[in-house]
Amino acid sequence: MSRKILIIIIVPTALLALFGWLGVYGLQGEEPRRALISIEMLKDGDYIFPHMFGWMYYNKPPLFNWLMVGFFQIMGTINEWAVRMPSTLSIIFLAFLNWKFARNFIDDKTALFSSFFILTNAEVLFYGSVYSGEIDLFFALLVYLQVMSFFIFFSKGNYLLMYLISYFIAALSFMTKALPAIPFQVLTIGFVLLYFKKWKLLFTWQHLLGILVFSGIILGYIALLATENQETQFIIRQFKEASQRTGIETSSIDTIKGSLVFPFRIILLFLPWSVLLVFLFSKKMLVQLKQNRLIVFTLIFMVVNLPIYWFTGDFKSRYIYPFIPFISILLGFLLSNGLSILPKVRIWLERFLLFIFILVPIAMIAVFFIPILKNVSVNIFLQLGLIAVSVVLLWLYFRLKDQRILLTILLLFVVRLGFNNTFIQTLKTELKAHYYQEETKRLIDLTQGEKIFLSGHPMQFESEYNLGPIHFKADSLKTAPYIAFQIPYYITLQSGNLVYYEEKMSAGKYYLVQERFVDRNILQVHDSIHDYFTGWDWLLVTKD
Repeated sequence: MSRKILIIIIVPTALLALFGWLGVYGLQGEEPRRALISIEMLKDGDYIFPHMFGWMYYNKPPLFNWLMVGFFQIMGTINEWAVRMPSTLSIIFLAFLNWKFARNFIDDKTALFSSFFILTNAEVLFYGSVYSGEIDLFFALLVYLQVMSFFIFFSKGNYLLMYLISYFIAALSFMTKALPAIPFQVLTIGFVLLYFKKWKLLFTWQHLLGILVFSGIILGYIALLATENQETQFIIRQFKEASQRTGIETSSIDTIKGSLVFPFRIILLFLPWSVLLVFLFSKKMLVQLKQNRLIVFTLIFMVVNLPIYWFTGDFKSRYIYPFIPFISILLGFLLSNGLSILPKVRIWLERFLLFIFILVPIAMIAVFFIPILKNVSVNIFLQLGLIAVSVVLLWLYFRLKDQRILLTILLLFVVRLGFNNTFIQTLKTELKAHYYQEETKRLIDLTQGEKIFLSGHPMQFESEYNLGPIHFKADSLKTAPYIAFQIPYYITLQSGNLVYYEEKMSAGKYYLVQERFVDRNILQVHDSIHDYFTGWDWLLVTKD
């Protein structure tokens, strides 16, 4: 079987694995929050000022919400499938663009491997692309375009486009997650130009023009916020959000602990491909790394940007998503060049991969004996088919020695299909999202489709925020009380009505209020729903 045929088989398998089950299971984590803001934007028609529950939402700029609204309109629905589509397409597009770009600086085989590594590392394959209603995969795509456009035009000597395009995309990155986009641009440009002894390019009219493009877009948006006196609160929240991702707001002990385990977390997130890092211990490999311009750029990008996320006590795997394509490029290069440099390591690597090939069919058979899956609607015929495919791939592993990496990539997508058929079905029936879907439907039936509001004590934010020595002050910010975002999302999905927050209750309306704030002497309680996020029961009440 040729490499071309294997790729033809891998691509549709990957698309089926990544897209096939997006609408089967309920929203989790941050997914319903992103959906709620986008739905409110769509229904209220306010695309400049993001709102949630009718109150201004300051944590993130609106670009990702605009994208999600676009998919809502194209697909004609606000369901889980539409919520997850933008980020799922983003990671697919990122892998494709990486292949298109990287092949111009490294061989086509290495570029292809690195692109498949983007999709098949453990973090993306079994988490990021599963809960893809979150913002981070899209942000990773923008950061990649932002810094790679700089590198491509820098390599061509086209310094005007180098600055104009990279700063324009940096502005889009800012409009997605705000301040985190800036270090990626500033540190990468600065250190790359210093390394290649082109530092004078920092002081050119082309650079100034790029900065003006970036500043114009950001200041333009802030000026729009200023028309409603919302600019100060927005700026405050961006600094607060950014400081929470660094070691500034965590204790020294937590920062030290987080820093020590950070490398091991990266290794776990990038399994099975992180085993290729062993090639870095070869002096010959280090020489090879220095000879390739793209690899040097990749290493500079990671060395100057990773410390921001390394030395923190508040590690979240999604924070390192912008590094995924660059780590994948490095791993692809290590694979392509390391096998000939360290033949003994190649033997060890092939034994490791063989272990995976043997383990997978055993694990897929074991599914039939896991107690929690006995009451889950696992597709038995699909599972048997996947077992048969994994056995065939094990046989091919011995037959096609030159295609073992591509066979491993195909096997990983087969594993994801098995994951979809088992664990995803468990998510559908066993975890909290299913509970919220059923409970909100019951509330809607009880209220006969009337609007349901939130009420109770608002969340109050401190008036002073800082990022290290930089301090900002503003009026105290108020938002709706914390609630599991699945509750208002499924109320909106099932009833078509937005859920708004009203600090003061009015007679004749249905409200969800935390039990601890309910005075049963003046409020009539109709029902309740448990919130696993806050740990509180929310009571459905009316005020006479």
